Amino acid sequence: MSAGHDIPVSNRNDDFYDRWQIASAISNVIDFSPSNWSTRIAIYGGWGEGKTSVLNFLELQQKNAGNIVIKYSSWGVSIESELWEEFADCFIKGLKQNKIKVGLFHLLKFHASKLGNLLNKAIQFFATWANKAKVPGVAIVSEYFTSVLTKKLKLNKPFIEKVLTDLENVKIIIFIDDLDRADPRVIPKLLLVLRELLDFPKLSYVLAFDHGIVSRALETYNPAWKESKTNFLDKIVDFSFHLPYPSVVQVKNLALSQFKALAPFVPEEAVREIEEFLPDNPRKLKLFVRMIAGMRVEVDRHEKDELNWQIILMFALLRAENEPFTNEFIFKFLDSNGFSWYSWKIGNVSSGGSNQDAKLKELIQKFQDLDLVEDRIFALVNALREISSSNSVEQIKYQASFALSPQNITWGEFKVFFRDWSGSTDVKLLEAFLNERAESSGNAIESVGVEFCSAVIDYYSLLLEQASNVSDIQSHTEKTSSLITLLELMKACFISSGTLKDSLGEDISKSWFKIYSVLLQWRHFNANKNDSVLRGEELNFILEFTKSISNKLALYELLSPWSDFDPQLFDERSGSLRKEFYEEVLHNLESDALDQALQYLEHSGEIKKIRSEQKYLAARFLLTNSNSPCFKAENVEKISSVIVRKKHSPSARDDALDFLDLLLLDLTLGHSILPVDVATHKAMLLKQDDLISELWVMATSTPSQFRFLSSLRERRDKLIGCGIKPEKLPEPDWLKS
Repeated sequence: MSAGHDIPVSNRNDDFYDRWQIASAISNVIDFSPSNWSTRIAIYGGWGEGKTSVLNFLELQQKNAGNIVIKYSSWGVSIESELWEEFADCFIKGLKQNKIKVGLFHLLKFHASKLGNLLNKAIQFFATWANKAKVPGVAIVSEYFTSVLTKKLKLNKPFIEKVLTDLENVKIIIFIDDLDRADPRVIPKLLLVLRELLDFPKLSYVLAFDHGIVSRALETYNPAWKESKTNFLDKIVDFSFHLPYPSVVQVKNLALSQFKALAPFVPEEAVREIEEFLPDNPRKLKLFVRMIAGMRVEVDRHEKDELNWQIILMFALLRAENEPFTNEFIFKFLDSNGFSWYSWKIGNVSSGGSNQDAKLKELIQKFQDLDLVEDRIFALVNALREISSSNSVEQIKYQASFALSPQNITWGEFKVFFRDWSGSTDVKLLEAFLNERAESSGNAIESVGVEFCSAVIDYYSLLLEQASNVSDIQSHTEKTSSLITLLELMKACFISSGTLKDSLGEDISKSWFKIYSVLLQWRHFNANKNDSVLRGEELNFILEFTKSISNKLALYELLSPWSDFDPQLFDERSGSLRKEFYEEVLHNLESDALDQALQYLEHSGEIKKIRSEQKYLAARFLLTNSNSPCFKAENVEKISSVIVRKKHSPSARDDALDFLDLLLLDLTLGHSILPVDVATHKAMLLKQDDLISELWVMATSTPSQFRFLSSLRERRDKLIGCGIKPEKLPEPDWLKS
């Protein structure tokens, strides 16, 4: 067997699951079985549970006892002829390796009559047993075994008997491994032949397989065995050994040994902290450690304190269960604008935690076809929640990123760059660093740029947290000074640098909101002069950043101005400061966002788009909602001017009618996804009766087809129901009933 990471255990010092004891028990069965017996022993275990390791130990024990061991693996065998040829070749080769002369006997040809007598006796005996075991009929059996002995099986009874007689007190033990990896169609035939035609004294068989897989193969071969499949195996197997589940201590000891050998950079304490969640299957456990060992190069790129190995190992365990699920989990729970880390951490103590758990269950259901075990996923996620309770979202995301994929830029590398950049604040230095990391990582500069922008924001959040925890003035001054310098770097990234802005593309609004959310979180930290100065610089930066982004509607939508502002704090002062910051940013956006929303009225047919219930929420709110700044006195003139300019355009009638429909739609409860108070909305429409009158005149400027007349009258009646005077809504002759 070739060496490799997944090689089965053959050294007793590596026997963490006590497989040597099972091998010893099997050796006792072989040693104390009468010499005139043919013994068949089964080792039952699933994939990776150590069946081959037991065989390795058993081989050592039997060879030390002076017996001959011949090993045959049925892995991948798909046709019967291949099975017998390989089995016979393996048997002959095993004898030769043990210096037993077989050439003369193997080449010896026997008369057909002698072979016929052998067949008749074998068939008669087999037929009697076959009927009791509900196996195929005698005719089929006769035909099958004639074929086996004359065409497929190179071995014959006189040859085997001669070999065994010459061996005197030596036994031959044949290992048949991976029986469950063969084609299910050949498994029953091999078992039958072992039972009936290769039943010789001094010849023992040890079969290692998954009991469930082989049982299903027997069931497929003959449906009559479905109810008695266990009894059938009992007729084949004389002694059976089930591999026991390992204990937590055994799993821990194997894990510590594997980590020490393959991933010594992982602290032993971190392994011990998550030992109860490690896979108990030895092969899965070794695969997991090898996955961690592959991080060696990335570890060397990080500073010692950057990596939290408990969190990394938990994310790696999730990844080992299913990588697509883990990627989705990180996106949904750690990279979502609506995610509340606090609510998720406290679990079912609050409704927020319950909602997060419900979302997790929904996500698991999405991946059910990938054989996810729901209980296992929940256990890992809850453990991750507990382990990471004292960490910020940014820190957890960093550990998750490390666990799932190599990073273009580590925090250590970023800190070195920031230290150099702080001395010059030169944009060229920034672009040189991005080009160097792109070349070093082999990734596109756009990908490196996106990661760099994320690193800048995360590092700013981390420094803010550190500044809030220091107690001496000097350390606090140093932290706030670094934060002001980091704001300059953010200006270079998001406002000045064309390279980075191009790499972010339309996602720049997401970066804007991420920065806004971080700054909002710390608005109430302004007790001393340094903090107060920093809060002022932060406000100036976010307003400047806002001005530099062209798509103001996207930013406006991220702030959800149609919802009540939630400060998510416990004291009135903090909430007031946060709300003040929110309103300042929102006010800075409103005018430009409204101008962009009015473009939907300006351009023909565009107003139809904002009827969507999933998109264009900001435009819809601005143009239709009674709480929108659009309907404040200082802004009404803007919308009136657009309508006046549209009067003589070809689409004037249709666009005016579509706009009226949007305004009236909010009067129908259940038709708007934005919050609408019907009474307030009616009052707004009444207050804007001049605007409504202009729209109505445009909508009825040309005759409509007869089938649309009733719907026009219904619209007019609704508007009158809001208090608008009928004379403001003149009826052309073609519309009158």
